[in-house]
Amino acid sequence: MKKDFKIYIVHYKELTHRKKIIENSLNLSGIKYYFETDYDRENLKKEDKKKFFGDIKDSYKANFLSHIKCYEHLYNSEDELALILEDDSVPEKIFFEKIESYLKQLPKDFGLFFVSSGKNKFHIPLYLRKPFKKVYKKNNQPVYWGGAGASRNADAYFISRNCAKILYDEFYNENFKTDTSIDWWLNDMIRKYDIPVYWAEPVLIETNKYESSFK
Repeated sequence: MKKDFKIYIVHYKELTHRKKIIENSLNLSGIKYYFETDYDRENLKKEDKKKFFGDIKDSYKANFLSHIKCYEHLYNSEDELALILEDDSVPEKIFFEKIESYLKQLPKDFGLFFVSSGKNKFHIPLYLRKPFKKVYKKNNQPVYWGGAGASRNADAYFISRNCAKILYDEFYNENFKTDTSIDWWLNDMIRKYDIPVYWAEPVLIETNKYESSFK
């Protein structure tokens, strides 16, 4: 398998058992990875919270900020894409065996490529699937089988360097504020910038392995 991408893991430092499990998986793969832990829900700074309003919990704010930080890492690197994982999304044997064949089908102009069904278990319905096809373009409109748009939660997805820059710049616009979570915001950005989004089917990573930590 080609290992020409890096994995960024959004991680809550209190959940040390999750870190050990995902490290055990990734250490066998030879893929470079990095745990993003700069934003801790227990001690977010006043400056960190300025981008949010309403009753959104600090756990969601920290998670949102961590995804944005991963985008910054990618944009400041020389890589053309990266895999973003939340720490309850552990790549297993099937991912390492098949990811190359999926990436070969992924158009070069992609923005986001979701490889997990997410916590909402979104799937391409059987009647839309085709033999040997693994990567499907997802439009940005709500559908009964795919939620409110093209986002598939934010548990496991590839992002292009260009898309990372678009999202980072949007978030750090001086007038930007939000009252929602990262996955809902992604839907808004996908529509605003017409970001090309693709879904993997069958999915390559199972998620939601643990009780939610968003409390």
